[in-house]
Amino acid sequence: AGALRCEVDNTPGTGDMPGRLVFLTTADGGETLTEALRITSTQDVRVNDGGGLIVGSTSAQLTISDGDGTTNLIPEVQVLGTTKADASLLIAGFNTTDDATVAPALNFLKSGHGTIGSNTVVASGEILGEITFFGADGTDFESPAARIQAVVDTTPGAGDMPGRLSFSVTADGGETLGEAMRIANTKLVTMFGSFAQGADATDRVTVKGIYMTPANVAVAVPSITDPDIARVQVDVSSAFSIQPAVGDAVIAIPQEALPTNARLQGAFVYQTDGVEICFGSEGGNVTGANKNFKFLIIDLT
Repeated sequence: AGALRCEVDNTPGTGDMPGRLVFLTTADGGETLTEALRITSTQDVRVNDGGGLIVGSTSAQLTISDGDGTTNLIPEVQVLGTTKADASLLIAGFNTTDDATVAPALNFLKSGHGTIGSNTVVASGEILGEITFFGADGTDFESPAARIQAVVDTTPGAGDMPGRLSFSVTADGGETLGEAMRIANTKLVTMFGSFAQGADATDRVTVKGIYMTPANVAVAVPSITDPDIARVQVDVSSAFSIQPAVGDAVIAIPQEALPTNARLQGAFVYQTDGVEICFGSEGGNVTGANKNFKFLIIDLT
């Protein structure tokens, strides 16, 4: 039914006898002992593949879903409890150093190889890890409410691992997750869904994307004779793959002081691939000059 073995764990010698403890059990319906757990000479505790580590229960091992609400998933490590204390995990570090080299960490790793320990590059779009939140729905434990995923954002390579974060939620009346927000490798933040305005939540604006040009855009501020105005067209799509559309809100953000007497009056989309900035003179003529800008574009359609 079970056995405990004491084995030599590495090459012994005079005054040197490294050992390990191996725990074996027999599965229901058989009579063959198989390893379930071992404690090595370095005091590592290793649980055999296919087994599990259940903390807090001698009988229960819960089944959730793969995040889709239907595909069964039985995690091999589970912490089960009836109070907050015995259903909690703590990772704590104690050190006088105040930087990330000794900070407690929760880390995820994904390789593109099917053998443990093998290193094969992952692919663009591959999910590196996820945190999913489930709730009991009265029938099972498989309905997800929200999820955070880390995804490879474009083609990776040696020393190059572009990533994005995806935030998903489940709408009322279902158990299917839908992406609500993402942060791309360019730090572009895109939001999907409706945001209520006002106490009655009857007036809504749909925000599909918020785009900020990641680098400066050189804008030729024109010469203006007071009290005239002038408009400058700027193409942001070719440089930053941003496609503003008519109806988007545009905010032009100067990165340096404007020419003397120049006043920024506003910005808007002039076609499907660029924005137009309106300048005015304020108390005197304006001498034209090149100035750096960034653009915040909000998709309101």
